[in-house]
Amino acid sequence: MQRVFGGQVAGQALMAAGRTVEHGRVHSLHSYFLRTGDPTVPILYEVDRIRDGKSFTTRRVVGSMDRTVDCRNRTPGLTMSR
Repeated sequence: MQRVFGGQVAGQALMAAGRTVEHGRVHSLHSYFLRTGDPTVPILYEVDRIRDGKSFTTRRVVGSMDRTVDCRNRTPGLTMSR
């Protein structure tokens, strides 16, 4: 059985979060993988804006397949420094 590589999911989640921020660099990323991914099913990423501050921006990203949560980035899921 083929599976989706976790680093690919984390990278895609990072890109989804990064597209909601004008500038900055990644300070930290925390991920939890809840089940294996099927490479034949697209992963949909939902980005929540947790904080937009002067020094840090925080995002939470949830990746899902078939409306079932597969990857959840813990709050703070992605923190970017400016």
